[in-house]
Amino acid sequence: MSKPVVRRGWPLEAFVGDVIVCTLEGSHLDQVTEIRVSPAGKGIRVSFGDPLGRSKEPVQANAEALTVTFEIDPSTYPGEKRIELISPAGPSDPLPFLVMM
Repeated sequence: MSKPVVRRGWPLEAFVGDVIVCTLEGSHLDQVTEIRVSPAGKGIRVSFGDPLGRSKEPVQANAEALTVTFEIDPSTYPGEKRIELISPAGPSDPLPFLVMM
């Protein structure tokens, strides 16, 4: 079993108050059980898939692609965050995610 590897993702930035649907591409993404945002704190909620039906693109959930939704609370502090995909084999390398005003 190998840990998840993210080669690219889009979009990886959002404004305070936004809800965005992001597609991550890489390998071993079908093993992901949790998505962690750091620094830890409140204000960014992450969901697998597109539970709010915002994207016109099909939801991806396989070894090479994963669709996730980021809900950025209006009270979230702007700045660079780090996204890690967690699996039984370990976490992915951190992926930068920018929250803007």
